[in-house]
Amino acid sequence: MEGIIVKEIDYSKQNDSSLYQKLLEALIEGGLESIVKAAYDHLKHPIIITDSKYDILIEIPHELVGDYIWDSIFEANRVEREIIEIFSEERLIRDAFERDRPFVVDWGAFKDHPRLLSHIIIGEEIVGYIVVLYLNADYNPQDISDIELIKRVIAIELQRKKVDNYKISDLKALYLINILNGKIASKEEFDYLEINNILNLNGCYYVLAAQISRASMEYPLYHYIRNAIEGHFPELHVAVFNDYFYILISEISNQNNYNSKLDGILNFLISYNLKIGISYIFSNILDAHIYKAQADFALNYCLTNNELKFCSYRECVLNEILAVITKNMYKPSYMHPGLKILYDNEKDLDLYDTLYYYILSMKDVRKTLEKLHIHRNTLYYRLNKIEEITHINLSDSKTYAHLLLNFYIQKGNKEK
Repeated sequence: MEGIIVKEIDYSKQNDSSLYQKLLEALIEGGLESIVKAAYDHLKHPIIITDSKYDILIEIPHELVGDYIWDSIFEANRVEREIIEIFSEERLIRDAFERDRPFVVDWGAFKDHPRLLSHIIIGEEIVGYIVVLYLNADYNPQDISDIELIKRVIAIELQRKKVDNYKISDLKALYLINILNGKIASKEEFDYLEINNILNLNGCYYVLAAQISRASMEYPLYHYIRNAIEGHFPELHVAVFNDYFYILISEISNQNNYNSKLDGILNFLISYNLKIGISYIFSNILDAHIYKAQADFALNYCLTNNELKFCSYRECVLNEILAVITKNMYKPSYMHPGLKILYDNEKDLDLYDTLYYYILSMKDVRKTLEKLHIHRNTLYYRLNKIEEITHINLSDSKTYAHLLLNFYIQKGNKEK
């Protein structure tokens, strides 16, 4: 990336045999702390281990060291949002996610105090990160291969204690993706796979689709935010695919319960600069794919409206219905001919606007007067004139429905 230079490292050197011995003894003793202490004794530089949510597992030494980022993490006992933003701006989240080997970070906010950074993997899942900080000395190229060994030993320790949790997490994500994509089509299949034993699905449901705003699009952030969501809302079911978050919320018993859960979740997601689409509530989990599509449409509508942070399908369902009409019908076929008479005649544009606001106000005289800022008698005069010129019968329910559809289409075009 322009402006960033990663130093070339000689990876050919083998690990110091004393490190193998220290790590082996620590692994036999058991516990993450003993392993990291052994690594610190060998490297002589501060080390932080975090999980995939950037929560601190262990840091040695456990004290302030004079580095802004280290000290901020030490005082908060976690990696705060401010620090995550620095990581994102400096492309560390992406680099740590994509690089297979430890790499040197010595640019931007890390120029004064370089560090070595690498992810920790169990299987194909990133479960944490290791950072070695260099305060008053240059890093030794040998440290690269040493950290490779250290992180593998840490992975063994984490796997030994948590492997069952990782398997359950993977199974949850797989089941959720299949449910949302309509690949589990029957109650018999649902029960056979024992899905409810894994996901604990009860009551009514709704689906949220969310996406990071285009300005800050960076795939590794999804991994971090997904884990943050699960950490704050363990009852939610979260999956990431096609660059979207999908969140299935269950156990909705009544409207107050729905509103309470939704408000808390929306505020949390918005704090991460996410745009959100929300489906209708539904009761049959096998219909989840239908409501996923609703959440998708609501999210895409939200993404095209800069002022919106979230949108429910209820608020934009007409847009989807009308989009089908405008895509598949010739405009003169679905537009009422009386509107063309008013629109084509410049002197009748006041009449066109009057009819527009009158119909969209559901023929409510008070609301129409507020929109147009005219006298009641003027409104009645214009309505009579409209009927006379266009032969539109404003009392006819089918004509009213036709005009309402036409004006909703026009309103949607104005909002784009």
